[in-house]
Amino acid sequence: MTLLERISLLLSICFCLIAVSPAQPSIQRYFTGSGLGEFILEEEINRLATDQEVGGLPVEVLQEAVLRSYSRWQIRQANAVAYRLHVFELLDAPGAFQLFSLWPRLTDQATGQWLRSPIDIRLGDGELTFWKANFFFRLVPEGERNGLELVEELNKLIRSDVAYPVTTYYLPEEGKVADSTELYLGARSLRYNERFPEPLLSQIGFEDEIEISYAAYQPDDSALFLVGYPTPALADQYFVEMQNELAGFFSREGVFLKRSGPLVALFIGPEEAAVKVLSDVRYSPAIRWIDEKEDGIAQEYLTFFGLLTQTFIGIGVFLVVTLVAGLIVGVLRYEFLELFPRLHRRGEMVRLNLDEEP
Repeated sequence: MTLLERISLLLSICFCLIAVSPAQPSIQRYFTGSGLGEFILEEEINRLATDQEVGGLPVEVLQEAVLRSYSRWQIRQANAVAYRLHVFELLDAPGAFQLFSLWPRLTDQATGQWLRSPIDIRLGDGELTFWKANFFFRLVPEGERNGLELVEELNKLIRSDVAYPVTTYYLPEEGKVADSTELYLGARSLRYNERFPEPLLSQIGFEDEIEISYAAYQPDDSALFLVGYPTPALADQYFVEMQNELAGFFSREGVFLKRSGPLVALFIGPEEAAVKVLSDVRYSPAIRWIDEKEDGIAQEYLTFFGLLTQTFIGIGVFLVVTLVAGLIVGVLRYEFLELFPRLHRRGEMVRLNLDEEP
């Protein structure tokens, strides 16, 4: 092999090493060739700084939801700006649903109408917010456009089932205030809900990867918080700790607790309403699939172990990349020593052969 051929081989191997380096997918791959117009990137943020807002949301909540990237786009149609799109890419679907559910509360906007077909869409003051997979979107139409047609097209491009956090599924429907469902993944976002008892913020167990769903109930605007733990044993442990913590807590409203499997229900309101609502909180360990015949979208209610699959996949990918990288480095070392044999000889053992006969 000539010197030129060896150098070409080394360059090719370096290119392959770069190509197999892990990279996170971007929302841009859905826009390319979509036919929805020209998508022009105006801003992109991949790292969060402290004490700032990103896209109108506080950075502490974005950290809690594990933000991967934020991007702001112009969508041009017929040589004019038709829409402005804000995209939050999160680690997983619960993070995207958290931002969607908390958007009115975090931005001090009116709740707006919540449409649930074909995906969750909230109509605000001159804008739409929606979520799909691990993305949360804010769409601002220009002119007299309503944006619903564009949302439907984006929904078709992002091929993924709608995966709701499990605790939202167990919120009783009877008496629930429409569009009041919210999801909390940490204490920092939960502080924005003044109905939650403050003494429990540090005692509820966020370090154990829990989630909390909230909804308001008629007729007294009572509050129900459903805390989901990974195991019933943890739920039982924290249930006792919450009871002890609330023993000296003063509230003008009644505070009631109930445990069902890995769920702990915290109800704030009159006793009569508490008995009615909490009686409908019953945990069922079965995984249920709901087939929406109208649009053909399967909605999966995830268990708390949903991230385990992603973890194992990530470990497998890491091992494969490590093996490939090690193989490539070994080939590079071999070729390098072939090109410069003197470097290899410097490290060889020097034998004096004093025991050999002349």
